[in-house]
Amino acid sequence: MKVLITGATGFIGSYLVKRIHGLGYRCRCLVRDLSKAKEIFKGFNEIEFVVGDITDLDSLENITEDIDFVFHLASIRGHDLPSQEAFERFRKVNVIGTKNIFKACLRNEKIKKIFHFSSTAVYGIPREHLLDEKTECRPYTPYQVSKYEADLEAFAYIKKGLPIVIFRPCKIYGPGFIGDFLIMAKIAKRGFYPKFGIGDNLFPALFISDMVEAVVLGIDKARLYEVYMIGPNMSNKQEEIALVMQSFFKKKSFKIYIPVIIAKIFVFILEKLSLAINRKPIVTYRNISSIVFDRVLNIDKTKRDLGFKPMVSLEEGLLKTLDWFESEGLLE
Repeated sequence: MKVLITGATGFIGSYLVKRIHGLGYRCRCLVRDLSKAKEIFKGFNEIEFVVGDITDLDSLENITEDIDFVFHLASIRGHDLPSQEAFERFRKVNVIGTKNIFKACLRNEKIKKIFHFSSTAVYGIPREHLLDEKTECRPYTPYQVSKYEADLEAFAYIKKGLPIVIFRPCKIYGPGFIGDFLIMAKIAKRGFYPKFGIGDNLFPALFISDMVEAVVLGIDKARLYEVYMIGPNMSNKQEEIALVMQSFFKKKSFKIYIPVIIAKIFVFILEKLSLAINRKPIVTYRNISSIVFDRVLNIDKTKRDLGFKPMVSLEEGLLKTLDWFESEGLLE
């Protein structure tokens, strides 16, 4: 069996390629930087690299030839505020790029499944706390909107006959990914952490190996045209994360309680000042609203159809991630 992976040199993509290659699949990776790809997959024989760009349809000619399964992961992400420039930038990659991949897939009638990687970000700040595949999408930021519009393209191309499956993963973390956990770790290393509001600040996060296993299970078991939430068995409290980091650094963290209204006022002013000088704000009003909104994912459908069982606990996964941060000198 031969597979095509876009976004192969990205965080999830690089793990997925190595896992699938180890299972005996022949991998064709669409990459923009050939030298980077060869460095990441050094020692992995018989991986085919094709240099191309999902935003350039002409560069995708014959990309799906002889392909049985497609994993479309290529995208850009970020917390950018709404603006015409930001919407255009995100749509170019996440929407037009996705549409181009689907167009390329139409050239091969023998493709068995196309896995389109969406995100739980499409829900924005939802109306209810328990989310499943049928929860109303309320995207707001350019990233959220572009991922939602990419999903709409997937639904449209399903109607054109493409065998698409949509995965909506939550926050995926682990060695190799630099994101919110690194910011939290740097703060924790200094002996404190901010606590916004009086709630639990629940959010779902899944370790990278569990994410990859869900995808592997989906090759045989995912039903065509379905949407699958991919996440942990339970969401975690912000304080649980702080305790793990506290044990890693062997330092008691002092909790700084910040009332939500105070945080929102401060961030609102910061946001306006950043926009005035044409700079991206470090944190936005929307970020605070999102942090204090408790999210819990219902992954029953994914467990039932795929036989998916998240195996890595928050503590185990976070400690491995913190070890990587430290080894890479990212906590300095």
